Amino acid sequence: MNHVFGPVYSRRLSKSLGIDLVPFKTCNQDCVYCQLGPTTCKLLERGSFCNVGKIITELKQKLEQVSPDFITLVGSGEPTLCKELGEVISEIKKITSIPVAVLTNGSLLFQSDVRNDLVQADIVCPSLDAGNDYTFQRVNRPIPTIDFDTFLNGLIQFRREYHGQIWLEVLLIKGITDTQEEVVQIAQCAAQINPDRIHLNTVTRPPSDISITGLTLSELEEFASLFTPTAEVIAEYPTVSEVITSAKDIQQEDILNVIQRHPCSLKELSFALSVSEEMLKPVLKDLIHQDKVEVFNIRGRELFRYKNK
Repeated sequence: MNHVFGPVYSRRLSKSLGIDLVPFKTCNQDCVYCQLGPTTCKLLERGSFCNVGKIITELKQKLEQVSPDFITLVGSGEPTLCKELGEVISEIKKITSIPVAVLTNGSLLFQSDVRNDLVQADIVCPSLDAGNDYTFQRVNRPIPTIDFDTFLNGLIQFRREYHGQIWLEVLLIKGITDTQEEVVQIAQCAAQINPDRIHLNTVTRPPSDISITGLTLSELEEFASLFTPTAEVIAEYPTVSEVITSAKDIQQEDILNVIQRHPCSLKELSFALSVSEEMLKPVLKDLIHQDKVEVFNIRGRELFRYKNK
């Protein structure tokens, strides 16, 4: 499967071209809200998961076809687990001036080698979903050797060493982190990290634990002012207004390359693959019949997600 996918619309990074560095659901956490389902390969130690030369070749080819706002290291697992992370960022910067962003759960920032890799990025977007160890264990479900203090101190140390932009994402969950007490604790931790921006989010895509739900927009707006700087409430994905009419051939692998890392609506897939919705429909129907793709309805939106077996 290709490492480069998209572009997809990102709530934080607009038109984002993704690069996936680790195998599907290889992570050091098993977050209850993960849109890709339960973690199947839980790791602490970093490993070699990719061929840097292959990634750069794929990226060059893709950049001949599209002009993204960001190149984002993200995907179907935790990118900081990849030992080649720093080399990938360095090589990207040799071929393009497009800014590089990294989406990370932040749990390996206590390691100096991970911090050294990430200082090359233009933007780092870590997550902070809890303000204490009990909630951290309940929501993020990290491997046993990572506790909340280790996690938080890693983020604080990274801020001291990193001169780029830190955009912190805080995801709130109904019935867990929707009280004043919990959110104040998270806000106090966020203040210690001192990010450039704080993005307040909730469950808007099919979660790993189907019992959890998100907050309403008004609830998020109420909590935003508790943060310094004031948090920006992340709304739904921007509506893709461009209608793609291309009738080019579309292969099943093209669709799987996108939705394995990023559950999408039909319109978002159309944009990412530059092919009409009508051309996508029969291919998606076949993938569903083959039990490779599943359909979720969340808040009135129909999303297609890779079926993790």
